[in-house]
Amino acid sequence: MATEQIQAKLPQPYALWIEFARSKGADDELLLKALDKGDREFLESFNSVFKVEGLLEYAAEHPERVRRAISEGYEFTFLTVNGLKFLLEARFGFPREGAYEVKEGSLGPLQLKSDGIEWLQQRLPSFWSIRVQGTVADDSIVYLDRLNAEV
Repeated sequence: MATEQIQAKLPQPYALWIEFARSKGADDELLLKALDKGDREFLESFNSVFKVEGLLEYAAEHPERVRRAISEGYEFTFLTVNGLKFLLEARFGFPREGAYEVKEGSLGPLQLKSDGIEWLQQRLPSFWSIRVQGTVADDSIVYLDRLNAEV
């Protein structure tokens, strides 16, 4: 499966913030304009989980990286198990609890379409792997495995 090269790397809280904003209907253009203006109140309306102050500060320090991440895609620099649970909720609608098992650095089973698997492959840090364990209809049964238990 061919994947595009994602160049922008973002810390976990800022990448998750973008995905939560997108899950609430914010498109790339809207996010970029709001970040450019520093519109804190507007940006906070998309996400109550992560504080927008850190994102605004990071965007001011790394404007091109954040612009590329929003408009072209990104890869997480680091992603914890809880961060991955938040990502699965924001991007795919899986509740953080009860939709899959979490044990010994593995999350699953998840039912994902091939484009969802490709999206994750482009964004997960190298210490996460995607294991496909069969199919149901047009979906793959997927487990996300942390390669190093110390991470």
